[in-house]
Amino acid sequence: MRQVTSAANGGDWAVEVAFTPSGQQRFTALTARSVGQQLAMVVDGVVQSAPTVNETIQGDAVVSGDLTEADSHRLAAILAAGALPVPLKAAAATTTAPPGYRG
Repeated sequence: MRQVTSAANGGDWAVEVAFTPSGQQRFTALTARSVGQQLAMVVDGVVQSAPTVNETIQGDAVVSGDLTEADSHRLAAILAAGALPVPLKAAAATTTAPPGYRG
Protein backbone atom coordinates (compact mmCIF):
# COMPACT_ATOMS: atom_id res chain seq x y z
CA MET A 1 0.00 0.00 0.00
CA ARG A 2 1.09 3.49 -0.71
CA GLN A 3 -1.57 5.53 1.06
CA VAL A 4 -4.83 5.16 2.98
CA THR A 5 -7.21 8.06 3.52
CA SER A 6 -10.66 8.57 5.00
CA ALA A 7 -12.99 11.10 3.43
CA ALA A 8 -16.58 12.03 2.79
CA ASN A 9 -17.56 10.56 -0.58
CA GLY A 10 -20.75 12.16 -1.90
CA GLY A 11 -22.08 12.57 1.64
CA ASP A 12 -21.10 9.05 2.72
CA TRP A 13 -17.85 8.15 4.45
CA ALA A 14 -15.35 5.94 2.68
CA VAL A 15 -11.76 4.76 2.88
CA GLU A 16 -9.54 5.07 -0.18
CA VAL A 17 -6.55 2.77 -0.57
CA ALA A 18 -3.80 3.63 -3.05
CA PHE A 19 -1.27 0.99 -4.05
CA THR A 20 2.30 0.94 -5.28
CA PRO A 21 2.53 -0.06 -8.97
CA SER A 22 3.38 -3.70 -8.17
CA GLY A 23 0.74 -3.85 -5.46
CA GLN A 24 -1.82 -2.43 -7.89
CA GLN A 25 -1.13 -5.18 -10.42
CA ARG A 26 -1.60 -7.86 -7.77
CA PHE A 27 -4.76 -6.20 -6.39
CA THR A 28 -6.27 -5.84 -9.87
CA ALA A 29 -5.68 -9.55 -10.56
CA LEU A 30 -7.21 -10.46 -7.18
CA THR A 31 -10.32 -8.35 -7.71
CA ALA A 32 -10.77 -9.76 -11.23
CA ARG A 33 -11.06 -13.23 -9.66
CA SER A 34 -13.26 -11.99 -6.82
CA VAL A 35 -16.11 -10.04 -8.43
CA GLY A 36 -19.31 -10.66 -6.48
CA GLN A 37 -17.42 -12.07 -3.49
CA GLN A 38 -16.28 -10.55 -0.23
CA LEU A 39 -12.63 -9.64 0.11
CA ALA A 40 -11.37 -9.65 3.70
CA MET A 41 -8.93 -7.01 4.87
CA VAL A 42 -6.95 -8.76 7.59
CA VAL A 43 -4.42 -7.09 9.88
CA ASP A 44 -2.62 -9.20 12.48
CA GLY A 45 -5.05 -12.07 11.94
CA VAL A 46 -8.16 -9.95 12.56
CA VAL A 47 -10.67 -9.17 9.79
CA GLN A 48 -11.03 -5.38 9.80
CA SER A 49 -13.45 -5.16 6.88
CA ALA A 50 -14.87 -7.54 4.27
CA PRO A 51 -16.45 -5.53 1.47
CA THR A 52 -17.97 -7.13 -1.61
CA VAL A 53 -15.99 -6.64 -4.84
CA ASN A 54 -18.39 -5.06 -7.33
CA GLU A 55 -16.00 -5.02 -10.29
CA THR A 56 -12.36 -5.45 -11.23
CA ILE A 57 -10.49 -2.58 -9.56
CA GLN A 58 -7.75 -1.14 -11.76
CA GLY A 59 -7.01 1.97 -9.70
CA ASP A 60 -7.35 3.03 -6.11
CA ALA A 61 -9.75 0.93 -4.04
CA VAL A 62 -12.63 2.65 -2.26
CA VAL A 63 -14.25 0.92 0.71
CA SER A 64 -17.69 2.42 1.17
CA GLY A 65 -21.07 1.45 2.45
CA ASP A 66 -22.51 1.88 5.91
CA LEU A 67 -19.46 3.65 7.39
CA THR A 68 -19.71 6.43 9.93
CA GLU A 69 -17.04 9.10 10.08
CA ALA A 70 -15.51 7.35 13.12
CA ASP A 71 -15.61 3.97 11.34
CA SER A 72 -13.82 5.35 8.29
CA HIS A 73 -11.10 7.06 10.35
CA ARG A 74 -10.56 3.88 12.41
CA LEU A 75 -10.34 1.60 9.36
CA ALA A 76 -8.01 4.01 7.54
CA ALA A 77 -5.71 4.20 10.58
CA ILE A 78 -5.59 0.41 10.99
CA LEU A 79 -4.92 -0.24 7.30
CA ALA A 80 -2.29 2.53 7.14
CA ALA A 81 -0.45 1.15 10.17
CA GLY A 82 -0.44 -2.39 8.79
CA ALA A 83 0.69 -5.49 10.62
CA LEU A 84 3.03 -5.42 13.53
CA PRO A 85 6.60 -6.10 12.39
CA VAL A 86 6.96 -9.06 14.75
CA PRO A 87 4.44 -11.38 16.38
CA LEU A 88 3.68 -10.63 20.00
CA LYS A 89 3.73 -13.43 22.55
CA ALA A 90 2.57 -13.35 26.14
CA ALA A 91 5.34 -13.67 28.67
CA ALA A 92 5.28 -14.46 32.35
CA ALA A 93 4.47 -11.45 34.48
CA THR A 94 6.35 -10.83 37.68
CA THR A 95 5.84 -8.23 40.35
CA THR A 96 8.42 -6.78 42.64
CA ALA A 97 8.01 -4.69 45.73
CA PRO A 98 8.96 -1.02 45.46
CA PRO A 99 12.26 0.00 47.00
CA GLY A 100 12.02 0.29 50.77
CA TYR A 101 8.87 -1.84 51.09
CA ARG A 102 8.98 -4.16 54.13
CA GLY A 103 5.61 -5.92 53.89
